[in-house]
Amino acid sequence: MTQKELQFLEKAKYCLGDKADAEALLRDYRADNRFINAYKNHRFSTGPYAGEDYLEFQRKYKRRLSAKLKTIGWRLHGFHGNHYCFTAVAKNMDTGEFVFISVSDVRGGDISGEWYKNILYRTMKHQSDWTGGPNHYSTLEDLALNLFMLK
Repeated sequence: MTQKELQFLEKAKYCLGDKADAEALLRDYRADNRFINAYKNHRFSTGPYAGEDYLEFQRKYKRRLSAKLKTIGWRLHGFHGNHYCFTAVAKNMDTGEFVFISVSDVRGGDISGEWYKNILYRTMKHQSDWTGGPNHYSTLEDLALNLFMLK
């Protein structure tokens, strides 16, 4: 186990206590890192229409996000692809609460890294509340923990 994985596991255990499976979150953390490493240096196509490379990335990101949410008892309620960026709505299956998630334009590659370093998320009063609560930001690796602790 790497030092970063040990740090993540300790943080997960501290934040979640007995409420969630920290080992499942560690597996999710590792999957995030494989996904990030596969795309962080990729230079996406650009133009008036989203390229096939981006559309494939978006599909994989959607699957990664869905799996991540499942580890904390949430589900992907909605996903809205845009032009080299996307938004999603997640639902807490225990409380029925919704969260808005937004990933900025991915074309900066590792120069910006916005798609894995700076993910916007905020609470929603209902599934169509696009103004919601205050903005928060997370890395992809910490998103599940941050959503779990969101009040």
